[in-house]
Amino acid sequence: MSTLANATIGAGKTIWITGASGLLGKGLVKSLEKRGYTVIKLVRREAEKRDELKWIPYEGVDESARRVAPWGIIHLAGAGVVDRRWTKAYKEEIDESRVRSMRRLFVSCKKYDIKPAVVLTASGMNYYGSHRKGRMSEIKDKGDGFLAKVTHRWEDACFLFDELGARTGAMRLGMILSRQGGALKKLEPFFKLGLGGPIGMGERWTSWIARSDAVRAAIFFLENDALSGGFNVVSPQPVTNKRFTAALAQALHRPAFMPIPPLMLQMMYGRDMANETILSDLEGYPERLMGLGFEFSHTEIESTMHRMYSA
Repeated sequence: MSTLANATIGAGKTIWITGASGLLGKGLVKSLEKRGYTVIKLVRREAEKRDELKWIPYEGVDESARRVAPWGIIHLAGAGVVDRRWTKAYKEEIDESRVRSMRRLFVSCKKYDIKPAVVLTASGMNYYGSHRKGRMSEIKDKGDGFLAKVTHRWEDACFLFDELGARTGAMRLGMILSRQGGALKKLEPFFKLGLGGPIGMGERWTSWIARSDAVRAAIFFLENDALSGGFNVVSPQPVTNKRFTAALAQALHRPAFMPIPPLMLQMMYGRDMANETILSDLEGYPERLMGLGFEFSHTEIESTMHRMYSA
């Protein structure tokens, strides 16, 4: 499809997006605008630009939102799960920044008779728990653990919009790979110093997704009426931690021979946080996306890392 044709797909359609300044949000805003959508960024401060709308996450938007009523809403905002140690207070912030803010958006839309056609939220592979054996396509069984419960509640809050007639969806994201942020930005300094290596024996599975493919998957949802509910946004080729770290080290032209003891990570970050994030073990597979014909641009970890660090 030509660039000109792409630019007409979203013509006349307004998208509200939270978390527009985040790793996924930045790329998504740019791609949506290229496809002709009008993107309105929901910001916590006073709106200073035409493409901004003030919202208070735990209160929603006010009546002025009617002026820019959306065709679609994308909810990406939330406190970072690895930004701080998991104290009781920070766990509450992680949960409420996702769940309560989503619910308040629903309440605001219902109050002001705003009826979006589609609503999409970020979620995570943690929906299934943090340790599950075997290839994991979209299954109904919910996992256990703090992050699992957060994603269950987050998705349920999104599905409230079904009541308003919206087609709703939840992206169960794996580790998003980009040099601009996320896991790679945290790992890169250690590997450059030659301090990188697999965790333990490196046998845990990593479900990953290149940022550009995650952006395309979000747009695929918006433009594909056959897709709703939860769907995995991960590469069809998950890898072991050993292979992941070897690919990163190779792309950086550095060694990766120093195994990291899991116990050390548990001591550094706390047992719960380490077990549900760095030490998680999920072999995800994007069955629903693949079944609908979505084509990934990045499927092999080695070539993906090479492209990122040679660009």
